[in-house]
Amino acid sequence: MALALANDVPMIWLRRVLPRSLLGRSIMIIVTPLLLLQVVTTSVFYETHWDIVTKRLARGVAGDIATVIALMPADGDLAARDRLFRIARATMLLDIDFVPQAHLPVLPGVVRATLVDRNLTSALQEFVNRPFLTDTRSLETAVEIHVQLGDGVLQVVAPRRRLFT
Repeated sequence: MALALANDVPMIWLRRVLPRSLLGRSIMIIVTPLLLLQVVTTSVFYETHWDIVTKRLARGVAGDIATVIALMPADGDLAARDRLFRIARATMLLDIDFVPQAHLPVLPGVVRATLVDRNLTSALQEFVNRPFLTDTRSLETAVEIHVQLGDGVLQVVAPRRRLFT
C-alpha cells in the first residue's frame, strides 16, 4: 500500500498542474508546440549567428596579420618595420613584435575546444598559411598569436574584443 502511494505522488502533482476543462486542454495542445518551436528556433538562430560573427571576427584578425606579414620589408629595414608595427598598433589594434632567429616550439596537437579557438585556427590557416601558435586563455584581455617567419617569429597580441562578441 505504501509503495503504491509513493508511486502516485508524481501523478497527483501532474493532475494538479494540468488543466481540467476541455478549453484549457485544447489551449495547452495548441500553445505548447508553439512555445517549443519558438524556443528551438531562437536557440538555433543565436547559435548560428554567434558562429558567423565569431568566424568573421577571426578572419579579420587573420587578414590583418597576413597583411602585416606581406608588408614587412624583405631587406630587414628596422625603421620601416617599426613604422609598419606602429601603423598596425594604431589602426588595427595589434601589438606586434618581431623576434629574429627565433623558432616556434614543437607542441603536440592541442584540441581546440571553443568555437573561437576553432574559428581563429582555421582563419589563420587560410590567410597566414604559415606555422603558428595561439593562446586565447593566458591573458584576460588579449589573445597571443605567434607566427613563424623565415627569419624569426612574429608575436602578435590582439585585444580579446576583436575576437569575442
